[in-house]
Amino acid sequence: MSIQKNEAHYIFMIEVLRALHLQSDNFFYDVLQKTPYEVLIYNWMDKLYKSGKSREEAIEYIHRARRLYILRTYDAPKH
Repeated sequence: MSIQKNEAHYIFMIEVLRALHLQSDNFFYDVLQKTPYEVLIYNWMDKLYKSGKSREEAIEYIHRARRLYILRTYDAPKH
C-alpha cells in the first residue's frame, strides 16, 4: 500500500471518528488494547473504506449499525 493510500485511509478514519464524537487518540489506544466496542467500530470503518464508501455513507451506516447494536443489546433476554 502506498503512503497516499495510508494517508487517505487515516484521514477517512479521523473524519468519521469526529462525526461520531470519538477522540481519535483514545479510540486508537482502545483498539490496540482490543476493547470490543472500539474494535467493532474500527472494523466497520476499515471495511467501509475498503469498499469505497464515502465518509458520509460510512457515518450514516455506522450510526444505523450502532443503533441496531445497542437496541439488540437492550432487547436481549435477561436471565
